[in-house]
Amino acid sequence: MTNFFFRILTSIALIFLLYLSLQNSIVLFIVLLLLNFFTMIEFSFLFKNIFKKKKVVSLYINCFILYLYNSIFIGSLVLFDASK
Repeated sequence: MTNFFFRILTSIALIFLLYLSLQNSIVLFIVLLLLNFFTMIEFSFLFKNIFKKKKVVSLYINCFILYLYNSIFIGSLVLFDASK
């Protein structure tokens, strides 16, 4: 029952955060920035696990994908801000 209760509380918090993000663009920017940060950590961890033996290849692939991801993320923020 505690797992169900935890899921309900998490859902309520996320719905409230979504509401705040739609009402205020600064909150949306902060949420997207945090989401980008956590995604970069997960990508880094994932590629380290995939390329355990090939460390040099892993480093270059990881840097390239994170650079591409950040470029797309920053570009979308600029386009979103320019549309207002």
